[in-house]
Order: sequence, then C-alpha cells, then structure tokens
Amino acid sequence: MKLFLNAALLGLLLCATSAWAQPRIEITLKAEVEVKEVVDGKEVVRMAPAKEVTTGQIIHYTLTCSNVGDQTATAVKVNDPIPKEVVFQVGSAFGDNSEVTFSIDGGQSYKLPTLLSYKIKTSDGSLEERLASPDEYTHIQWQIASIPAKATVNVGFRATVR
Repeated sequence: MKLFLNAALLGLLLCATSAWAQPRIEITLKAEVEVKEVVDGKEVVRMAPAKEVTTGQIIHYTLTCSNVGDQTATAVKVNDPIPKEVVFQVGSAFGDNSEVTFSIDGGQSYKLPTLLSYKIKTSDGSLEERLASPDEYTHIQWQIASIPAKATVNVGFRATVR
C-alpha cells in the first residue's frame, strides 16, 4: 500500500510540475537613433535612445522577446503598432526564424507587402484595387516559429520620422 501511495504521489507531482511548466514571453521595446561622433580623429556611429527626433531621422526599433518560461514557446506572434509619426523603411524588418507581415487596418489583419491592397472608389464610381505603400502600414507582425526556454529572439525594423 505504501508503494502505491508513493507512486500515486509521484504521479501527482509530475502532473502538477508539467502543468506549471510552460513558456512565458516577455517583450521589451527599444527605440534608438544613430549618433555620429569623432573619436581619435575618426567618425564613429553609435546608437542612442530616441528621446528627441527630427524630420527625416531614422529610428531603429528593436523588440527583445525573452522566453522566461521553462518550455519552448511555439508559433509566437509579436504585434507592434507603427507610430503615426514615422514611415516604415522597406526591407528593414528583421527577425530570426520568423515571417514578417504588415497591416493597413489598425492591426485587424496582416499580409505580406505584395498582398497588402485596398479598394477605392474612383470618380466614375468603379472600384480600383491599389497596393498599399509603406506610409500606409499601421502595424507589423512577426510570426516566430519557436523560442526555446530561457532564450531570447530580437526582431525589429527601421522607420523614418515624417
């Protein structure tokens, strides 16, 4: 009987442990700008927090996705609104092990840029389909295949201040 109870208790502990074992994603956002300095007579570019920006300046956005849980996270979706004050730079999105899609409807739907279109009514009343331009993007989404336990994945993009 004692052996049975110990086995049953061990089974409960294993079930409870695996129920608690799960991925947990924490995301931090960093917005930086390039700052040029002269060091030892040479121009050096370093990154600095984007506290004050001017029209035409490029902001580098980096989202650090950390799996602080104890199991691999799979099919992780990270959605980030693109500030209205900036325009996404084509080709600047990055992220290991991820697919990047965009939204033009406030994050309601996401598509690849080549499929991101909308319809407008022309002056003759007909509907015309147009491909969205980067200045119409409202959100960006990364679909990360997996983030192992205790691992970190960086995703991000660049945008120009309007």
